[in-house]
Amino acid sequence: METTIAQAVDPAELRKAMVATLTDSGHLRAPAIIDAFRDIERHHFAPDAAVRDAYVDDAVSVKHDQGGEMISCISAPSIVATQLEQLGARPGHKVLEAGPPPATTPRSWRAWSLPAATCGPWTSTPTSSVEPETA
Repeated sequence: METTIAQAVDPAELRKAMVATLTDSGHLRAPAIIDAFRDIERHHFAPDAAVRDAYVDDAVSVKHDQGGEMISCISAPSIVATQLEQLGARPGHKVLEAGPPPATTPRSWRAWSLPAATCGPWTSTPTSSVEPETA
């Protein structure tokens, strides 16, 4: 499946290939989480990365220090899938993410969008930031 991801250029096709890879590998199992991964466009949460890079099973860097070292990233899709499967969030559950606030940082793909998609429209996903510039 990795070859399919590398050759596709359309975000919808990249997302479809990513979901197929994660489902085939057993990282994605719950239908609600599979649907969330199919529906939510990961590349919008990594605006400085190439669209293709957002759908490869690897972390996407979103912040570097002055020396160019990566200090913040969006976790690899397989890691996020495993976390959500283990979390077991269901409609009506509330999820707390300790990190940057949603809708202002790339990390909100995991912190807000995916849990909200699996828990339903009335679910809130509060966040708490440890980075002063995102507080």
